[in-house]
Amino acid sequence: MRRPGPGEWRRLVAEYDGSTETQESFCEARDVPLGTFRYWRYKLAKQRPTRFLPVEVVGSPAPVARAGALVEVAVPGGGPVLRFEVGTDARYVAELVSALS
Repeated sequence: MRRPGPGEWRRLVAEYDGSTETQESFCEARDVPLGTFRYWRYKLAKQRPTRFLPVEVVGSPAPVARAGALVEVAVPGGGPVLRFEVGTDARYVAELVSALS
């Protein structure tokens, strides 16, 4: 097994993120250790800046009118559309959107 340097790990992780392979087959095909690959992928993911989305909060004067109402949030970059009940904790929504971005 070969031992790539930091620059090559960045390239390999970026290449993997754009592929449809499993981590196991990706590492086997490139002759790199799976455990080390996972370490670098985690390390590089932590270095990415957290992105925040602008949010406009609109209050409803009648809480009964919004019972069962949903708010849709589209994750940037073609991610999923999430639906939350009105009143869901905004920090929870922000953390979830950030993790999926």
